[in-house]
Amino acid sequence: MSESTRRLETPPIFSPTELRVHPDVALIRSRSLTWCEAMGLFEDPGQRQRSTDTDSAYMICIMVPLADRERVQLFSDWGYWAYAWDDYLDLAPARDHARTSRVATTAWSLISAMLAPGSDLLPGSPHQTAIADVSERFQAISSASQLRRYHNGMIQSFASHPCYIAIEAGQVPPTVDQYMAVAKSRGFGPAVEPFLEVTNKLSIPAAELDMPAFRAFSEAMYLAAQITNDVMSFNKERVGDESDWNLILAFAAEQGLSLEAARDAALAIRDRMICRAQTLADTSLAKVSQDARAYVTGVFDTLRSVVEHHSKAPRYVDSGRGEVTDTPSDSSTEAPPISSIRWWWDRDL
Repeated sequence: MSESTRRLETPPIFSPTELRVHPDVALIRSRSLTWCEAMGLFEDPGQRQRSTDTDSAYMICIMVPLADRERVQLFSDWGYWAYAWDDYLDLAPARDHARTSRVATTAWSLISAMLAPGSDLLPGSPHQTAIADVSERFQAISSASQLRRYHNGMIQSFASHPCYIAIEAGQVPPTVDQYMAVAKSRGFGPAVEPFLEVTNKLSIPAAELDMPAFRAFSEAMYLAAQITNDVMSFNKERVGDESDWNLILAFAAEQGLSLEAARDAALAIRDRMICRAQTLADTSLAKVSQDARAYVTGVFDTLRSVVEHHSKAPRYVDSGRGEVTDTPSDSSTEAPPISSIRWWWDRDL
C-alpha cells in the first residue's frame, strides 16, 4: 500500500464541550430523507445510499440541541443538500481545468437560484430545486440582515470550491497557508453562522457581529471544524480516491513529514485555534449580548457535532472512531506562522 493511500489511525480528538442531542433526531432524519427524495437528490441508488450514510440529521441535532423542531428540520434539510453537493464535487469526472469551469458555472447557477426566486439556469437540476427551496424557507423565518449573511456565506463557500478543485488539478502542492486560506470557506462554515442564529431564534446586534473578535472567533472555530473533517475523513477520501488534498497532505508535502506526523501537526494547529477561540470567548466576547453568548455556545456545539458525527456516521466508517479528550494537543498562546490566520491572535482583539 502506498504512503498516500494507507489507513491512518485517528487519535483522541480535543473537544471542550459535552455532547447534547436534540430529542427529535429520528423524526428529523426521516423527514430530511423524504425531502431529499422530493427534491430529486436521489438520482440513483448510489446517491440515495451516500445521502443516507451521511446521517446529517444527527450532526445538525448536536449543533442545535434545544432549538424548535421545524427550524432544526430546515437546517437538517440544508445539511443533506450540502453533503449531496460535496458528493457532486468529489465524484464529478476529470480532475482538470475543464472540471473547474463546470463546477464554477454550476455554482454560479445555484447562487442565482438562491438570490433570484424563479431563476432556472439549470433546468431539471435537483441541486437547483433544493437550494431554491431551502433559501425560500430560510427567508421566511429570518431578518433581512440574517438573510444577507446567509447569502454571503453561501457565495463565499461556493467561490472556494472551484479554487479547491484548481488546487487538485495543479502540479504544485499547495502550501499549508494556501490550503488554509481556501479551507476557511470550503465546508460551508460561513453559512452555518446565520443558520445557528436563525435556528436558535437569536438576534445578534450588528455592532457585535462586526467586532473583529467575533469574526476571529467564528473563523477559527469553523476552520477547526474543517480540519476535524480533514483528519477524520482522511481514510474515506484516500480509499475512495475522492480528493487529492487536505491539511494532512499539505503538511506532509511542505515539511517532508510522514502521514502520522502531518496528522499530528494538523491536529496541533486545530487545537491551538480552539484554545484561541476559547480565550476570545472568555475575554473580548464575555460581555456581549445574551444572544451572542448563546451563539458562542452553539459554535462549540458545532465543533463537537463534527467529532461525534464523524465517529458514528456510516459515511465515515473508516474514520478510526476517534475518542474525545478535553486536553488539547497544543495550547500555545503564540500565533502560528500562517499568514491567513495569524491575525486571530492580535492583542487588540
